[in-house]
Amino acid sequence: MTARVEPMEKIRVDAKGRVCIPKSLRKGLGLDRGTELEVLEEGGRIILAPLVKDPVEAIFDMLGRALPEGKTATEIQRGLRAEWDQDVEGEASHARGFSK
Repeated sequence: MTARVEPMEKIRVDAKGRVCIPKSLRKGLGLDRGTELEVLEEGGRIILAPLVKDPVEAIFDMLGRALPEGKTATEIQRGLRAEWDQDVEGEASHARGFSK
């Protein structure tokens, strides 16, 4: 999921070098008060990235934000597997029709 600042939205660096990340971005990226970020410079751009302390927790957080509301990863996996099985069966039936 990529959250973006609206093109006309601007932020300003204050006298102490601080900036305020827009609420829509903080919410979309799960940045709560106290979240630690690393600061990188890449090609003249400033990149802020949440520090990952527990990689397993970070993966589950990302999955939680990416999954449709009310669906678990297992439910989505089962649905995808059922679709795949139908596709395979359809292709096999089609192939059997050509071999007769």
